[in-house]
Amino acid sequence: MLVLVTGDRQVGKTRWLERLVEACSRRGIACKGVMTPGVWQADGQGALEKVAIDALLLPEREKIPFAVKRGLPSDVDASTEQADSVKLGWRIYDEAIAHVNRHFDDIASQGLGERDLLVIDEIGTLELVFGKGFTSALALLDVPACKAEADQAHAWRTPPAAAHAAVVVRPELVEDAKRRLAPVWGEPRIADIASSEDRQGIESLIRSFASSSERTQR
Repeated sequence: MLVLVTGDRQVGKTRWLERLVEACSRRGIACKGVMTPGVWQADGQGALEKVAIDALLLPEREKIPFAVKRGLPSDVDASTEQADSVKLGWRIYDEAIAHVNRHFDDIASQGLGERDLLVIDEIGTLELVFGKGFTSALALLDVPACKAEADQAHAWRTPPAAAHAAVVVRPELVEDAKRRLAPVWGEPRIADIASSEDRQGIESLIRSFASSSERTQR
């Protein structure tokens, strides 16, 4: 099952994904991939402002600096050429992108198990429009590697029935993501966290993940 997690900017997509990962862990579903939690600071007017982004690599939870808001100083002395070339609002560090891509390459080489959830936060303009960014994550979505065949250097052209992925996508890119991924994954489930039903729908997703895994094990 492919779940596209969507919603407007700063509505809480990553927080929702964090809750999903925590719930999966309690049910014995291993989450592999990347989350990109924000770094927030007080804006001097009693509110919080998102000023930077970290990358959290799953399952080890290694954390690396990932991006800084344009116009703000950065503690990281690194190139941001990919994000600069397409005029993104965030200065994303090229080495951080490379680090995340190596992580997805490692996941692909190991293969995905029947009780694994592939987590990608997020696939955006950089990937879907310009072919940059998390290219290894998108490649893994295009050809999900199965653990049973990883040692033979083969991959599923269609994912096994128990394969699952949760991918964050901005609302304006949902249709692009569906066109790209539906031929492999089938029609994705859309989790729009602006909807109260989807905000509370994590346990329903977990049951779907678990039940499909159990069916393939019979």
